[in-house]
Formats: sequence, structure tokens, C-alpha cells
Amino acid sequence: MTVDVIMLARGATGHLRSMTQQAINSIHASERDIQFNIIVVETINEVTYKHCTVIHPDEKFNYNKFTKIGINNLPEDSEYVFFVNNDIHVHKDCAKRLMDALLIYDTVSPANPMIGQHKNLKQEYTEGFNIWHGNAEFCGWAIMMKSDLAKENKERFFPDEIEAWYSDNWLTDVLRNDGYKHALVKFAKLDHFESKTLKTISKEEHDYYTTGQKENYDKLLGGLE
Repeated sequence: MTVDVIMLARGATGHLRSMTQQAINSIHASERDIQFNIIVVETINEVTYKHCTVIHPDEKFNYNKFTKIGINNLPEDSEYVFFVNNDIHVHKDCAKRLMDALLIYDTVSPANPMIGQHKNLKQEYTEGFNIWHGNAEFCGWAIMMKSDLAKENKERFFPDEIEAWYSDNWLTDVLRNDGYKHALVKFAKLDHFESKTLKTISKEEHDYYTTGQKENYDKLLGGLE
């Protein structure tokens, strides 16, 4: 069994490149019976990583557009796609637990042991679309779904108009609107170290990719059908 993984990266410093490589390594080390085909969409042309396929779009970063580039490079026979940040560490059997949950749900997220509320989950599956830390069932830093769902809905799920922040807000809005079911999976665990790349860019870029995306999100939300 193979799980395809899409990860976005911007290896502007040695620290960021090392962080991404460690994330890749943790994915490969997390399973014994599952193989991973990791696709890294890297912003900086000369940067590469080991044990994965690296794609360089050679254009201005856009989270959703780059995510779709990853989707476009999935194998034809891809069954599962795991969207992850590059500032993560994957625990043992995370992917297996998520795949089991996809027998019930359309999309799933792993629990983050670094969040207090995720340490004390009572149920194996917690349904919902909250994205903010305390009540986060939908974890934008790690989401798994069937590949066919991602391929068939890539333009709806990942619109170019939203370039970074609010991408997860939009995805939850669409999934909820279209009647899909999502759950946080207690026994699938993944550490997320939070926005390490954003902390290395200029204030102008930071504001553009964060709060600057709200207007675009609001426009799209107003036309959601």
C-alpha cells in the first residue's frame, strides 16, 4: 500500500531545509507496511530534498495553486493523499489510523499532542470543522482524503484567489456546504510546530499572506453555493 503525500516548502535557510527534510524522514519512519510517495512543491528553484520528488513551480508562492500542482502530479492509481505542512513530525501508525477513519469519513485530521485539548480526547473520532487550536477538529496542517475526491474537486477545494491563510477556512466551508463528513482521529498523532516559514519572511510578505487574504476569502464565501 502506498500513500501519496503533498508538502509545500520554502527552503530559504539551512534551518528551514533541515526542518523539511526531518518532516520527510518522519513520514517514512512512521509506518512499516505503508510506503510513501512524497511530493514536495518547493518555492526556491535550487533547493532539493532526499527521499521524495521535488517540484519547482518557478513562480510566486500561492498555497492553493502550489497544492494543485502537487495534486496534478499524483499517480493515476493514487488512492490516498495526505496534505501536510513541512513543520511537522509524524508519529507511528498515523497514516494507517487515518486510512481506517476514511472508511467512515470523507476527510480526516490527526490529533496534535502539542495541543492540550488533543491530549484528552474522549472519543476515537471527534466530528466537526473547527480550525482554531482549542477546539480544532480540522487541522489545516495535516489532512487526508481519498485521492479521487481531491482530484475531482481541486478547483473548488483550492481556489487560486486564496494564497495562504484562510485556505483551511474555505475548505471547511466547502466541505460543510457540500455535505462531506470530517473527523479528528484520536489515535493518529502528528506534532505541528506552527508557521515556522512565515516567521522568516518580511513583514510586508507576512501581512500579505496572512491577514491580507481575508478580503479574498470573504468574496469567495459570499458566492459559495
